[in-house]
Order: sequence, then structure tokens, then C-alpha cells
Amino acid sequence: MSQIDYDAAPGPNTDSTGKRIVRHPFVLRLLYTIGFAFMAWLLLWFVFAVTLLQLVVTLISGQRNEQIAEFGTKLSWWMRDLVSFLTGATSELPFPLGPFPTL
Repeated sequence: MSQIDYDAAPGPNTDSTGKRIVRHPFVLRLLYTIGFAFMAWLLLWFVFAVTLLQLVVTLISGQRNEQIAEFGTKLSWWMRDLVSFLTGATSELPFPLGPFPTL
């Protein structure tokens, strides 16, 4: 599943065990939004840590580390995907339910 289907018929369904499954698109969007907002908050702290690592490496070696810079680019694209989903600009689910951004 990489996108929320807003055209799906809302209403409760049951699984093979007889338990009720709520498949209302708004409820799914709300749950995904809460989860992805928490992930974005954690990702921001992780970006701060990667930034500090790059600064330390640059201070010690005198030049930036290309692997850290490339990883930072991928993290920024992931944050872009998260923010796009959270603001409703897209219904494509970001990583880990969708693909991780590539260069």
C-alpha cells in the first residue's frame, strides 16, 4: 500500500476472524498523519545529529564528507515527502510505507 484510496467505500468490514476493521479513508489518514508527524519530529532530531557529525568531520579533516552529504540529501527528500503527505499535498505514503527517496 503506497497511497490512500479516498474513493474506497467507507464503512466497517470484518476480517477472517470476524473482527471489525474500520476502512474509512479519513480515519486512515488521521492515523497515518499522527504516525508520520511523529516520524518527522524524530527525523528532525536525526538531521541535527547528522549535521553535527558533518561539522565534526569537516573540522577534523578540513573538508566535508561526501557520503554524509549524500545521506543528508536523502534525508531532506524524505522530510519533503513527509511534509507533503502531512499537509495534504499528496496522498502518496512516504517511507517506510512507500519507497525511500533515491538520488
